[in-house]
Parts: sequence; C-alpha cells; structure tokens
Amino acid sequence: MKKLRQEQAAGWTKQELAEYYGIKSWDGALPQQWLEEMARKVSEYTGYLDYGQCYDLIRAGTVWHYPEGSIIGEPFYFDHSVDILAKVAGRKQDGDD
Repeated sequence: MKKLRQEQAAGWTKQELAEYYGIKSWDGALPQQWLEEMARKVSEYTGYLDYGQCYDLIRAGTVWHYPEGSIIGEPFYFDHSVDILAKVAGRKQDGDD
C-alpha cells in the first residue's frame, strides 16, 4: 500500500490513518527521547526547517507501531515525505558519528 502524501491525509485522525494502513497495535504517544532526537536530526539534515517545525511535523504524522510479536515497537510515518526525510536524515546522522 502506498503511503499518503500530506495533502491527501489532511483532516484524517490518527485513528483513521491507522485503520487505512491496517495497523492494529499502535500508540499515538511517541517516546519523548526518540522524538526529540529525530526532530534534531531532521532539522540538521534539512538546514531550512527549525527544530520546532520538525518536532511538530514528526509528532503529527507518526504513531508508535507494535508489529505482531513486538513489545518494543517502531515509528510508523503516515506521511510519505516525512517517512523518507526521517529515514534519510537518520541514516546520514548515524553514519557520521
């Protein structure tokens, strides 16, 4: 299933988006340390979005997904552009350390 673009998902609740993607086990509250670190990485990577913009963008379009059998969970980005941006920024930052 293709991820929605931000304009396609506008007005949908996290519950509606989770149902659309078939996510059965999720939490709308993201781990605070993870969220802060990801917002920092994305902000540094883009160079044009500040930390607060990245924080809000990630928080609004992401849930913590628990795939079957997982108790740790992982982020699930509803927005296609945020998904790509977070993955690229995370890889670049992790590789630079």
